[in-house]
Amino acid sequence: MPSHHQSGVLLSLARDFGFEVVWVVQEGLSGERAEMGWPEFEGEGVELVVAPDETQIKKLMGERVKESLHFVGGVFSVPLARKVFFGGVWRGLRYVFMNEAPVPKEVELLGKSGMSRRLGQMLPTFQKIVRMVFGGRVKAVLCIGKMAEAAYRDYGWGKKVFSYGYFPAGPGQEFEVRVPEGDFRICYLGQFTHRKGTDVLVRALAKVQAQGWRADFYGEGDQREECEQLVRELSFKGGVELHGYLKWDEAMRVVAESDVVVVPSRHDGWGALVGEALMRGVPVVATDRTGSAALLGAFWRGHVVPAGDVDGLRRGLEEVLEMGRLSVSQRERLVKWGRLIEPESAAKYLAKVVRWVEGGQRPSAPWS
Repeated sequence: MPSHHQSGVLLSLARDFGFEVVWVVQEGLSGERAEMGWPEFEGEGVELVVAPDETQIKKLMGERVKESLHFVGGVFSVPLARKVFFGGVWRGLRYVFMNEAPVPKEVELLGKSGMSRRLGQMLPTFQKIVRMVFGGRVKAVLCIGKMAEAAYRDYGWGKKVFSYGYFPAGPGQEFEVRVPEGDFRICYLGQFTHRKGTDVLVRALAKVQAQGWRADFYGEGDQREECEQLVRELSFKGGVELHGYLKWDEAMRVVAESDVVVVPSRHDGWGALVGEALMRGVPVVATDRTGSAALLGAFWRGHVVPAGDVDGLRRGLEEVLEMGRLSVSQRERLVKWGRLIEPESAAKYLAKVVRWVEGGQRPSAPWS
């Protein structure tokens, strides 16, 4: 779907680098994502095609084959991507894969049917077969996070593997860093689901011994009632409140007014909240199964903790609380670094990947 996590990069590719960009999506923005506050796609210079029919797909695949590069994400999970890839390799089309890491078995298989379980277990084999049979048509593989990089190197893609992610808009040039007042503010923003690890965060907060903090959760999901029950049953040294979803711009205001953002996912292909927080001067505690934990390579940007580990997350939170509230200059340092992961920076890097496909010099990701 047309996600604001990708739109800025595509708009910059067209505006700043002169590419003709056609963005083809299987469906429009879903009701669930709209409720989560995702904004509708807006912008000039990118042609958006939603739910194309067979005639449109064939036309897009057949136009200017030698001058086109087709980026496809989710070949094994998205019917449109699968159709465009397997229907186009025989026509001489050139591709770039864009993939997240495979979901760990213990997370992916929760509630799945027997057939889904077997197909999930066979995914690495399918990936290797695609590389061996069609690898010549795939010119690069954009890997969303370090876990994806490791997986696709294991599949044998070698030098074609490039670091990548999702890059929502930054706060803009007018953004002014401000230090929160009152209790130390801990923020969770996202779905209440098993995969997102909201229950782990609630249990970890109950073990934090420091005082003078407040944790706010924003979101909805099938685990919300469980988390509400845990909040009622457990005791906390600080305050814990659960709220509904916020519109994206309001959510970013809340993030900017926090002292730390927590991403407790048992698995998250990327986790855009990590970058959104860093760009606004807020450090992050994220798990090692969060793709965007790759952005936390320096201690002053945050901490990486083991996924699903209540005590590990508790220790990470206590370290942040012990360090205390960041100063204006410390937050400004984060904002400055965060410009490396704004859409314009990611587009510049992606343009270099395209040039590499054409025989240019291999680029390094600006955030690595």
